[in-house]
Amino acid sequence: MSEFAVDPTSDEGITKLLFDAMAKRATTPIALRFFKATTDADLVTYNTNFPAKIAEMNTADGLKISSVEACDISFGKLRNKCSHYLQTVNFHIVDGDYPASVHTYFLMTAGSEVLPDMASESDLINVANKIASGDAQLVLDGLVPPFDFSAAEVAALLADFLPKRATKNTNTNAFKDLEIEVATMRAICVTLCVTIREECEFHYKDNTESAMRDYCRLWGIVFDTTKTKTLVSLRAAFAGTLDSVVGMNFRIGQVDTKKTKKILTPALQGASGITNAHGVVDLETTQTGDLFLIGELATCVKSITPITIVAGTDQSLTVLITLL
Repeated sequence: MSEFAVDPTSDEGITKLLFDAMAKRATTPIALRFFKATTDADLVTYNTNFPAKIAEMNTADGLKISSVEACDISFGKLRNKCSHYLQTVNFHIVDGDYPASVHTYFLMTAGSEVLPDMASESDLINVANKIASGDAQLVLDGLVPPFDFSAAEVAALLADFLPKRATKNTNTNAFKDLEIEVATMRAICVTLCVTIREECEFHYKDNTESAMRDYCRLWGIVFDTTKTKTLVSLRAAFAGTLDSVVGMNFRIGQVDTKKTKKILTPALQGASGITNAHGVVDLETTQTGDLFLIGELATCVKSITPITIVAGTDQSLTVLITLL
């Protein structure tokens, strides 16, 4: 079966090739190094800078995920409290404690019990502020404001939500900026990997095809058969904290296989890998169709995530993991 060079496109593949090429460079006497000056300089630069930028992005991603979760929790509490306050206002109107015109203090129409929209963050903040001003107006009207779900409670939750929202926006923007930086650097490194491979192939061109490939492999070049591979990049994070899950084994394949028509046995085959210090692992597979992403770690509940693989269509996802 014929072999051909596979130029890496995944972060893990690029990092590995640059690391291997740098290691080979370090053991090659200066007089025998054959890369062009620009290629050699770029190898030295991006062998360090690219993984460092990826690590920076992964850290920012963790901060973003944590802050989004904290903001969502705070958002839900504030929305519930606002809803409870406004429903209490409706009850007082139904009981005759307040006139129907009180609805207008809280972004509602006088003749309707329909609560104002609180689906978006800006809408919810507007409603919370209206509850503060409307509650004060009830006092001015000589009415007793709701106390089971009070405006003070709404104000306290709003005070909790606003900084969490700001942190979420800051962390999200920081992560997006780093995503762009990594994407830009990734494009440069993909080109660099191709250049390294081409200069290696040219340098060893007078050898047999087999020997040329063997020499190139010493510089991190990967050769493979013509079968299409698909990259599945995943990040494992603990549900709740969203901290990275380190050292978890993931496999793409079936959960069970049919040993006979009646007995199912655990499946063990499929592309596999172990999450790194950032909870990230890249799996390359030739499998296609409806399969499962199966994660196992002694201290965690076994994770089984359905996944559909289309040959050559790379994908990335986050898998939430539960401790035992």
